Amino acid sequence: MVTYVKCRCCGNVIELPFKTRFNVPFFFKVKCKVCNYEDVYTPSDVWEENVMYMSCPICGMLIALTPGVNECKYCNSKLKLENGKVEVLEKGESPIVKLFKTIITFKIMNINT
Repeated sequence: MVTYVKCRCCGNVIELPFKTRFNVPFFFKVKCKVCNYEDVYTPSDVWEENVMYMSCPICGMLIALTPGVNECKYCNSKLKLENGKVEVLEKGESPIVKLFKTIITFKIMNINT
């Protein structure tokens, strides 16, 4: 996937080393290779190709999907994005369910001691 900004001076497309806009720092400097103009950019200035943002169908958290197989970083579900449609390949566990299991396990351990 390609992330890029456009030079504010000449309009040249400048590719960035970031995978998605989620990985971009709040402020960063980029120098245009064509006109040597250097400017400060923010994530709102970054363009992405082939990225779809949506809620994970398992845990409901906002995630960025690219064409092919993806993994939700919150619940570890395996999702496949193809032709704009999302298919769940492997169901993970919602962070809320993990939290409840931890709380219940902790309470059971305290009761048994």
